[in-house]
Amino acid sequence: MRGTGHVSARSRALILLVVALLLVLSSCTLTSPGPAFDTGAPDAVGSTGAATGGTANAREVSSLDGRRLTPREELADGGSLTLPLDNFPARWNLLHDDGATTDAGLILSATDPVLYDYDPQGTITPRPEFLTAMPALTRRVGRDVVTYDLNPRAAWNDGTPIDYRAFRAVWQVSREGVRRGGYRPVSSAGYEDIESIEAGANPHQVVVTFRAGRSFHPVTDLFVTLLHPAAASVATFNDGFSGDAFHPEWRAGPFTLKSLDTTAKTITLERNPHWWGRTPRLSQISFRHMTDSASLPAFTNGEIDATRIDTRARYAQVQQAPDLDVRASRRLQTTVLGFNTDDPTLSDTAVRKALWQAIDREQWNRVRYEGMNWTEGAVNSLVYFPFQPQSRDNMPVTHDPAAARATLEAAGYTRGSDGVFARDGRRVSVRYTGFGDDPMGNALAETLRTQAAAAGIEVQVTILPATEVEQVTRSRGFGILIMSLAANSPSPVSAVCQAMCSTHPFNITGAGSAALDARIRGLGSIADPDAQAEQINAVEKDWLTLYGLMPLANGPDIWAYHRGLANLGPAAFASIHPHWEDVGWTIESGRG
Repeated sequence: MRGTGHVSARSRALILLVVALLLVLSSCTLTSPGPAFDTGAPDAVGSTGAATGGTANAREVSSLDGRRLTPREELADGGSLTLPLDNFPARWNLLHDDGATTDAGLILSATDPVLYDYDPQGTITPRPEFLTAMPALTRRVGRDVVTYDLNPRAAWNDGTPIDYRAFRAVWQVSREGVRRGGYRPVSSAGYEDIESIEAGANPHQVVVTFRAGRSFHPVTDLFVTLLHPAAASVATFNDGFSGDAFHPEWRAGPFTLKSLDTTAKTITLERNPHWWGRTPRLSQISFRHMTDSASLPAFTNGEIDATRIDTRARYAQVQQAPDLDVRASRRLQTTVLGFNTDDPTLSDTAVRKALWQAIDREQWNRVRYEGMNWTEGAVNSLVYFPFQPQSRDNMPVTHDPAAARATLEAAGYTRGSDGVFARDGRRVSVRYTGFGDDPMGNALAETLRTQAAAAGIEVQVTILPATEVEQVTRSRGFGILIMSLAANSPSPVSAVCQAMCSTHPFNITGAGSAALDARIRGLGSIADPDAQAEQINAVEKDWLTLYGLMPLANGPDIWAYHRGLANLGPAAFASIHPHWEDVGWTIESGRG
């Protein structure tokens, strides 16, 4: 989610369990929501203790929106905006497994169909430019049928109407996957359960029928974006959107392509003359790839209009920038500790449980966020954020070093003269692997080592170059590591399996069981949202007793903007689908 505080909306149908492995100690810390800067009180501190019992913290909910919402009539007609990118997209296709990146999602949310709006807490409403109402779910002849009513004006930039064929294209590329159909979709969840897609009572209605005995909920996790029918062949879908092949004619949004320079890693969008919605206030938006070290001086010098503030050093340095406006919301990611259940020492559930009891997550958060005007209680769930009403405390244990020692003793371990427990000649010594040279990463590793030592567990810290992240995670060559799980939808149902199913390739801890796998795969068939949330929480509560992923924190998504920029900024789920046509500079700022 770097770029402007926005998460890719389509990289998957769901929540956090995107092991798109932001395995870091420095950058996994902040990549999407935070404190109360957005209240207009720059000295306020966001308090984000985890919600329990299904009631979100009222103060936290009120401070989720950092967009500086401003009526369009108070914005200048024109002006440009330049935003930084962490990684310049190599593929311009959000439905492709290599195209669903956060930076691509940020850009394409301005040029492609977006069927839904989310408010900061995740309430979903139809985007009227594409949908005139929420999808209607009915039962016909023992089958689930979902009906979509489209805006009659909706059309691709080449003039092709947006109709049932766009839905069929998404279904075609998503339902089978690489092994059967040759396509490389980001997800087939839900699409594989569909039997047919046809036109409805009029050309602007789409009827999606599921197979007998199959269903998928929530249906809003399907068809979040659409695909031009001309792009639905295997060759075009897989390879036709790479490099400078942007294909603006196959898109539909308030902005369209003006220029694309893959060498300079810059893309500029301009107002789309074919757009039928509100005319954008900005004349153009540019996105530039920029390293962290370059983005802060570029912001201070006015070369870009926003930069992320994800370390205490950057937080201090940005205070010198002119026309500074700092905004924040809660990050739509969860930082976790992953415990490799195949590790010789960690293969014992008792050792993993003892480590969880030894780790003081509150202290970890104090170390991580010191000097950043942010406080946060420990996060107690992987599947829901504390501000969501479905959130529950699903943690199986609390911080208790004495209990950790008792756990090991009950499992037959004996504490040696060196203070470390051992059994059958094997000491309880665990590898911790970190990446990069960020001083904060080292501080957090030392915090973990010290906490584990108090419980009689030795943690050996190894810090590797950041370039080795993929190799280490793919080979599972670690004992413990820190990673981030990212959210791109208010519902976790499609993503739960990715982190918790025992055989899923994204489950790098290996924790799980066949019984839990079956329960997880049945979550999408539960139509009642409250009942579904209850079962998701029940599954997580049982899965966490396997001690595979320990939730630590969400953290803030803090961004610095130039004063006068309106209707853009970190806002939890509302950041996923920004209304780019309403982003602009206030008249009084003089930047329009």
